[in-house]
Parts: sequence; C-alpha cells; structure tokens
Amino acid sequence: MIQQNDKFQNEEYDYVVVLHGLTRGIAHMKMLANYISQNNFEVLNIGYPSTTLPISKIVDNIYESIFHIIRMGRCIHFVGYSMGGILARVLIDKYNFKKLGRVVQIAPPNHGSELVDYIKNSKFFNFIYNKICGPAGQELDTKNALIKQLAYNRIIKYELGVIAGKINYTIPIVSSLLPTDNDGRVSVDSTRLRDMKDHIIINCSHISAPYNKNVQQQTVFFLKEGRFRQQHSDSINSHYKLIDMNQKYKVIHWIKLIMYYSRL
Repeated sequence: MIQQNDKFQNEEYDYVVVLHGLTRGIAHMKMLANYISQNNFEVLNIGYPSTTLPISKIVDNIYESIFHIIRMGRCIHFVGYSMGGILARVLIDKYNFKKLGRVVQIAPPNHGSELVDYIKNSKFFNFIYNKICGPAGQELDTKNALIKQLAYNRIIKYELGVIAGKINYTIPIVSSLLPTDNDGRVSVDSTRLRDMKDHIIINCSHISAPYNKNVQQQTVFFLKEGRFRQQHSDSINSHYKLIDMNQKYKVIHWIKLIMYYSRL
C-alpha cells in the first residue's frame, strides 16, 4: 500500500520515500508524511509486509513500489523509522540510485537492539516474538551478520542524519534490559554510525517519534539543509516531557504502548 499526497504534486519537487517500522503501517507515518509534503516535497508513504518476509525480500518489495519514480529521474530522499531506517540503507546499498538525495533515520537500531538479544535468549519469549514480528524481527539483534555489515563494513557516501529518542515509558523490567539512554526500544548508542553526517537526540519515546513535532521539524530541516537545527532541550527537559507533542497524541501514545508494549 502506498500513500501519496496528490494535493501537493509538483514536478519541481524532490521525492521523499517514507518507510514505517516493524509491525507498523503507513498510518503510523501519516502525520510525518503529511508534514514533509507540506514543506515542498513529493512524498510516498510506503507500506510493506514487515512481519512475513526477511529484510532482503522486503527491500526488493519496496524497490518495486518506487521503481516508477526512479524512472522519472528526479531526486529521491529517504526517511526511515526504526526498522525502516535499516531498510533504507540496505535498499541504497543494493540498488544504484543515480539521483539519491539525503537520508534521515528515526530511532534506528543501527547496531541492533539489546532488547531483541534478550528475547532471543529465551525460547518462550522468542517464540512469541517470532509469531508477532516474523523473520525480519529475527534479524534485528546485535549479533546479526547484516546489522554488523551495515554498521562496520559499509561506507556511507550520502548525507545521513540520525534522530534518536531518549524517553523511556516502558515497564521497569524492559527498561533494565537497555542502556541508560534509550527510547524504550532502541538505545541511543545503537543509533549512531561512524559516517553519519549529523546526529540529534530528542526527548520522545520510540512509538511516539513519528508524531513528535520536533522530530518532524528536524527531519524536514535535514532534508533541506543536510544538518539538524541545533537545540538545547536535550539536557534540560524533564525525563517525562515530550517536546512539542500535541496533547491528543499523548493519549494515542499511551494506548499504543498498552497494545504494542512487546513489539519493537
């Protein structure tokens, strides 16, 4: 499934391909996609079978979905949330994009997830996790060959900006399995890459990141400028405060946590 905002179609605009995360869909990225499109970009919010295929097959699926815009010869940027950020990098490595623009990863497990490591060490939890998250979810641990290859053996030749979250709203037992600075699913350290152009930490949880106004603004700023707008809020905001997050989406955030607390 693909969401494309026809209202803002303009042949002079660059394309931005938006990729959701594991167990998610285009609805989770709709607010972010709409915000990007309102800032003079053509946006394709791509849906893909995140829980039924391995990462290599998902990437091929996404490529087929965007092949029609590749043939147009226009510049293409990527915005990937969580596993979507990993998919964006695999996609770029596998296929030759002659007019590749900038790439923004939001809460990406670039070095894998310590939480997945713990789950895979338990036969019971791994059975449940595999049923929910499928083969791609099994590839997100810190020891996975693909994850290590992307983190250490791939030179990033494009402008990559990484946004990490630093608020943890998960239950204490889950929090204890992750390093101190994390978003409840992915540690801040796991988001960093050697050749990234810029990195920023925003006070938001993993699930709420695409809804966060600051995340949306920083994403667009990087797509346009190749860097993030500097801010001083990371160190001074309360641990339980979301930056610029609309009140109604706090309610959605808590509902999603209750429904999806066991998912990455």
